[in-house]
Order: sequence, then C-alpha cells, then structure tokens
Amino acid sequence: MREAVVLVHGLWSVGGVDLLKLKHSLSAAGYECHSFNYHVWGKPPAKIAEKLHAFIENIDAPVIHIVAHSFGGIVTLHLFDQFPFMKQGRVVLLAAPVNGSAVGRRISANP
Repeated sequence: MREAVVLVHGLWSVGGVDLLKLKHSLSAAGYECHSFNYHVWGKPPAKIAEKLHAFIENIDAPVIHIVAHSFGGIVTLHLFDQFPFMKQGRVVLLAAPVNGSAVGRRISANP
C-alpha cells in the first residue's frame, strides 16, 4: 500500500487546477494522490475542515500527507485544531496566509 497525498487547493482555484502539475509529479514519484475540492463562498474554514476530515478518513493508506495552497492552508490548520489526533504524515503549506490577508478580512466581513 502506497503513502497518500491530499492536495487542498486555494481560494481562487476551480477544482484544484492550480495543483494539477504537482499532483502529476507526486503520482510519478509513487504517491497515491487525492484532490480535495470544496466551495469557499459562505462557508467558514472550520466547516470546510470538517469535510476535509471526512474526505481523509475515507482514504486507505498507511501514511497521509497534506499539501495545501493558500486558503487551503488555513483550512488545514483548522483541520488539525479540530482533530488533533488525526493520523498524518507531513504537512506542507504553500503560500498560506497564516498571519491573515486583506482579501480574507474582506470576505469575512461580507459573508
């Protein structure tokens, strides 16, 4: 059984297209890749994290790594805040606004 990688796209991505090249590279390196797709608008990151948890729970792999881009990194941080004992491998956040962002504040102010 291979190790798995869950790819979590950013705010403006449609279906994880921004991570497609990375997905192909990781697959070629022997990882079982899964793209977690979600709709952002009107949903707080904590709610999306619950769906990400359910998505990950359905993956049968000995180790599950997460690669998250931008807002996907925020969702991933909420995931580990809500489910701290979840089985995981490594976590990579790519350009995640962990200290906040102007766009995020605007979206939060206008749900």
